[in-house]
Amino acid sequence: MAEEQQRAAFQQQIHQFTDVCWEKCIVNSKVKAGLDRYDEACMTNCVDRFVDASRVIVNVFNQVAQERRQQQQ
Repeated sequence: MAEEQQRAAFQQQIHQFTDVCWEKCIVNSKVKAGLDRYDEACMTNCVDRFVDASRVIVNVFNQVAQERRQQQQ
């Protein structure tokens, strides 16, 4: 059950990345037939920043949880 919840949360996060980055990089750029180098670089950088931010948030939450556990002991 927990594995399915993690999988669903991961898929939701990917959809969020895609929506935000698509809006930022593609919708707001010039209308064209396909993706160019700028669009691809923008999408890659956008997703990379989301991943970096997510890692920072997870690390902070883990650190806070560990500190609380230590205080309770």
